[in-house]
Amino acid sequence: YGAGNTGRDVLELLRREGTQVPFFLDARATPGMHNGGIPVYPPEQAPATVRRAEVPLIVTVFNRDADVAAIAAGLRAQDWRTVTAFSEFHARHAGPLRGAG
Repeated sequence: YGAGNTGRDVLELLRREGTQVPFFLDARATPGMHNGGIPVYPPEQAPATVRRAEVPLIVTVFNRDADVAAIAAGLRAQDWRTVTAFSEFHARHAGPLRGAG
């Protein structure tokens, strides 16, 4: 979740690790929006074929005005079950993400 600069950095790292990222979710997504060649959807408009309970999300919002806990809670309320904050992801990938955010 979050298709900004930090989301792009995370996308690049996941690609280097061989992880496929099928789409971004972002509350500010507009029709036809892409980031790094990947479609960006508002959370409530994710593809219907996606099994939300099986898709892990990383909240890559790195903005002092954003309430990451509220974003994560909202995503969980929409049946996204595995939601990881950027801070947790960063702690596991600090070296490769140096300078991200």
